[in-house]
Amino acid sequence: MPRPTLARVALVAGALLLLGGTAHTAGLLWLYATRGAPDGHRVALHLFVAYSQWVAGALDVLAASGLRRGEPWARRTLTVGAFLAAAFGATGFFLLWSGPRLLAAAPAAYLLLHLGLAAAVWVTPAAAQRPGEESRATGRDGSEAK
Repeated sequence: MPRPTLARVALVAGALLLLGGTAHTAGLLWLYATRGAPDGHRVALHLFVAYSQWVAGALDVLAASGLRRGEPWARRTLTVGAFLAAAFGATGFFLLWSGPRLLAAAPAAYLLLHLGLAAAVWVTPAAAQRPGEESRATGRDGSEAK
């Protein structure tokens, strides 16, 4: 996947996670206001879900901007965000599988999308350096570095 496409997909994935965490929080606030707060363990689980979505989404958006500019740290940032979202997606999918299947769809989508992003960021060549910078492996003229 070329870098601009990868950056665009990471940006969309990050925006979806940020919006998902916000919608999750808004829905829970409405639920808590109308029915009362559940036990502390369930509240902690809900906070974990929102926090995971926000952090992974923020890392995706940050990595997308870095990938567009060719920053060397962007690949690692996207990998951390992708694995965080995949971990959240895997645990959320299995927790929600016993309920309505629609509830398990979002974590499954996060899991598959972010495993694909993690694979794409490392399969794609690391030629995303800024113009004029030397690679660690080769010099400007393409000769091997010593």
